[in-house]
This record gives sequence, C-alpha cells and structure tokens, in this order.
Amino acid sequence: MKKIIAGVLAAASMLAVSATAFATDKTVSKAGELTYDVAVTAPKVVLNLVMPAKMAAALNPYGADIKLDAADTPTVTTATIASTAYKVTNKSTEYGVYIDATAITTVTTTDKTPWKVEAKAAPTDGTKGAQLTLIGADTVADIKSAAEGTLKTASASASTSGQGVLVMDSTVAKSTTVAAGQTSQNKVFFIAAASNAETPTDMYMAFAGKLAKTPAGNTDPTKEVEWKEDDAINVNLVLKVSAGPKAL
Repeated sequence: MKKIIAGVLAAASMLAVSATAFATDKTVSKAGELTYDVAVTAPKVVLNLVMPAKMAAALNPYGADIKLDAADTPTVTTATIASTAYKVTNKSTEYGVYIDATAITTVTTTDKTPWKVEAKAAPTDGTKGAQLTLIGADTVADIKSAAEGTLKTASASASTSGQGVLVMDSTVAKSTTVAAGQTSQNKVFFIAAASNAETPTDMYMAFAGKLAKTPAGNTDPTKEVEWKEDDAINVNLVLKVSAGPKAL
C-alpha cells in the first residue's frame, strides 16, 4: 500500500509541474530581455522490485544434482559450483531496472598451499583451484545451460542479446581503489518493465563455477586434488539497483 500511495503522490507531483509549465503564458509587446529561474530536478522514482532475501551456493566436487528451482519436477544441475536460480521480479510498469554488482572473494582452507578462485577459462586439473561467476538469465533452463557450459572469464554488462556476468577473483591485489579480492560490474543485469500490473517481468541470477579435479588416469601424487569439508569460498556480494528504460 505504501508503494502504491508513493506512486500516486509522485504522479500527482509530476502532473502539478506539468500544469504549472503549460498554464502560464506571458505576452511580450516590446523588445528586451526575459529572465527565467529554471529548476531542473530529478524525478522521484518509485520501484517495485522483488529480490531474494538471502543467497547461498555449494561446492559440488562429486557432481551431485543441485536443484535450481522448487518445481514439482525441478530443473537440476551437476555443475561443480552452483546455487539456486534466484528469481528477481519487476512489477513496475514504468521502469526497467539495472543491477550493479560488487563482490569481495576469499577462500577458506586448511591446505598447506592455499588454493584460489581465479578468472580464467577453467581451473587447471591437478592443481587445486576454482572458477566462480554470478550469472544472469531470463529462464531457469538458461541458468542450467550457462552453469554447465563454458563460463566467462571477464565480467560483462547486460545487453539486448542477454544478461551479463560477474567474474570472481580472490587473487585481486588491494589498491587505493579496490579491496583485496574485489571485482565489480555496472549494469550486470537488466529487468524490463512489466507489460501490465498482472504480468510482472522475471529474470534469474545464480552462482556457477568449476572446481579443479584429479586428472584422468593420474599416477602422480602431487596432482591429486582433494576437496575437504572445511574448504569454502566466501563472497561478500553487494547488489545495487537503479531505474532504467522500460526495455533495452
């Protein structure tokens, strides 16, 4: 109810501005200067977006089925890092929504040689390590395809051809502009405006990644990759939403 009232008030405010602008004219009968004080202000935007309350992902080195949704016959993935396909719903008919993402990625392990999350095509089998991304798609089936396919190595923004991706990297060095392990991407996802009040627009986002494994037929003990219960990837994720055009 608060959102509806706020939207009505915002619309009333815009109508009042329009009425003021078009209702007052001045007749000029002689040459000279006309002075105007013009205020150009930002509109009061009221979004109506439904986001997940929390997010989590799982390391899945043995390729177990991970449910992407809660359907009676759920879509599953065997990706070695995966999460639920989290739905984002835009109920606004006035605005599309952009989502910016920033992540700080670290690794927890008791290994003598710490492993890393790196931004590369795939982790190197025989050397413990991981690749991790935050992906977006318009359907759960597309999330499954992206999670089980070749993951991106560089972050990218959403476009008319599809959603973007945020690539994690625990090896990023601290500097004056970024924290250690920080990666970010502006406008990584986009959700178009709803076509009407009864038909909201949905998109999905999920964590997807790959874990290094022991090479097939390996006989070298130094190439043995063992994943333990205390191994973990820690992601501090910040999502920023902003109004955008109704559609790209």
